[in-house]
Amino acid sequence: MSDFVDSFKLFLLERLSNPLINSFALSWCIVNYQFFMILISGDDVVVKFIMIEDYFAQTSWVFGWSKFWGYGITLPICTMITYVYALPFVSWRLLRIHYDMTRKLKDEINTSLGKTLLTNQQAGEANKLIRDRESQIEKLTRAC
Repeated sequence: MSDFVDSFKLFLLERLSNPLINSFALSWCIVNYQFFMILISGDDVVVKFIMIEDYFAQTSWVFGWSKFWGYGITLPICTMITYVYALPFVSWRLLRIHYDMTRKLKDEINTSLGKTLLTNQQAGEANKLIRDRESQIEKLTRAC
């Protein structure tokens, strides 16, 4: 029984950690906020069911479909696809722009302070010289 519970927990964790399912659920909740407003209203349960049925039977602006297909399926799927596939590209591009701007700003600050900027080759040579000096100091301290 314990193995069954553990495997079921693992199954749920895999499903809940899936970005497609999470983004679809979040976009569905945002698009269908009226559904949740009906649920928390003070009306009788039977009236709530009728209101929910009427809500999803109405025609939406999405291709003239019912709200079930427009708001319940199509719009959340489009939002999910945009979020999962387009957002990483946009984020990567923005981070790249930010990195380039930060690097240019750092170069300008160093230049204005009169510091000379090292190339990668010069920095590698300087690091090698530092390591050599540190090893010499270590040898001298061992000898004493």
